[in-house]
Amino acid sequence: ADVAESASREESKMNLSPMRTNQTPRTLSPSRGFVVFAASLIAATVSGSAFSQSSSVRLWGDNSSNQCTAIPAALTNPTRITGGNYHTIALDASGTVFCWGRNTDGQSNVPAAIGVVQAIAGGSYHSVALKADGTVACWGPTGAFNSISNPNQFNQCAVPAGLTGVTAITAGWKHTLALKSDGTLVGWGTNDSGQLTTPGDVGVVAKIAAGSRHNLVLRTNGTVRAWGRNVELQAPSLLSYTNVTAIAAGASHSIALIADGTLRC
Repeated sequence: ADVAESASREESKMNLSPMRTNQTPRTLSPSRGFVVFAASLIAATVSGSAFSQSSSVRLWGDNSSNQCTAIPAALTNPTRITGGNYHTIALDASGTVFCWGRNTDGQSNVPAAIGVVQAIAGGSYHSVALKADGTVACWGPTGAFNSISNPNQFNQCAVPAGLTGVTAITAGWKHTLALKSDGTLVGWGTNDSGQLTTPGDVGVVAKIAAGSRHNLVLRTNGTVRAWGRNVELQAPSLLSYTNVTAIAAGASHSIALIADGTLRC
């Protein structure tokens, strides 16, 4: 079987397997007034996380790897949170990254010398951090795909040499996407659905989001461009939405927030 077929079977197995759930949201002590809309990433298929208006962290969903309950005691002033398939990533006000949950591929092993971080993203089996100096750190599977020894490795942590000036990051199932200050998009990992092949008409990009095998960009003119896997119609090349202010991507669906407060999905 080819890579795409193997990946499809793995996704199906993941989504259909029994899950141990955490029904009661977990709470961290309140920090400064910071509200984040999160967890519509690929991670939303198995677990969820968000900030309430009081800035406490709430975690719910599948807890088979303690991704909803093993909150580090040192995380007391969180400002951002996201997740992978079975792990959770948080960023505090000092720029420190915390990871917990499944660690079978090293996705919860935060590099010791990572430094100050300004943004985080979670893929299925890997974690990504945008450092304060505009460079990117990734941890999780390393190397190329091998159906027996390395089933979760697609070079999604192989940050391109010399990558600087990054302003935003996002992570899909087994790929990573970065936006540079000059508007350039840089991707790495698997390209089994064309998710690393940036369209020529992508335009001037303001925000990025990655689903399982597709990408979304929000242009500065308030329109959206998508590419990659479109079997479930999550990434049509032409989207008629205008006045979009935010985007998010699930495993096989896409979401846009319009300026009037309505959602398109």
